[in-house]
Amino acid sequence: MVAIGVLCLLIVGIAIALATRPPRPDARRSLIDSLTTLAAGNYSAARTNAQAAIKAAPTLGIAHAVLARAYLELGDGLAAEAELARATDAGLPADRLHQLQAHARLLQDDTDGAINEAAQAQPRYAGYAARIQARALASQGKPVEAQAVLRALLDQMPNDGAAWTDLGRVRLTAGDVGGASVAAGARGDAGAGRTGGTDVAGGGRSQPLRARCRAAVVRGGVAARRLLSPRADRICGDAG
Repeated sequence: MVAIGVLCLLIVGIAIALATRPPRPDARRSLIDSLTTLAAGNYSAARTNAQAAIKAAPTLGIAHAVLARAYLELGDGLAAEAELARATDAGLPADRLHQLQAHARLLQDDTDGAINEAAQAQPRYAGYAARIQARALASQGKPVEAQAVLRALLDQMPNDGAAWTDLGRVRLTAGDVGGASVAAGARGDAGAGRTGGTDVAGGGRSQPLRARCRAAVVRGGVAARRLLSPRADRICGDAG
């Protein structure tokens, strides 16, 4: 009777443990969660969710790529490059990852490598690649070339908020405070946009880039108009 009682207790204990244990991670669900938090700008959560997806399915190449994307946003180029290597080992085509490789190289201060990788990006990732190229040129002390790359991008994608942000940073670093303010205003119009490696903000050219630039000057308020309007042609004249 004692043995039977112990056996019953053991069976009940196993049943309770099975019923209360957390469910096994679902790779697809974790990957969706990672993409969602990545788009929302919660990069730490995106990293955690991507890691959960990889734990559930270690050979899921896209999960490694998404984890790399999260690492890039967190500024860890070395970890991102390692995940990109795992993504290709898992079967993800390497030609889809050049823009991410470029970003990873840039974060490791390899500006030449970043420019080389950006040049190999597929056309669908051209916006992301161009922004990385511009950042690398700016890091090399070539602000004129960096601005030319960004202006060319914005001529094609005037709603790319990330490109406006980068242009503002380059102008500010070069000492062009007025130009940086214009870029910031245009960025506000464009919205945050999507900056991930799989989708880039874009859309049709709603109005010429020069018109958008001048509109940003005018919206700056009375003080900004007094400061910038006389210089609007110079600030916006090269915008296209």
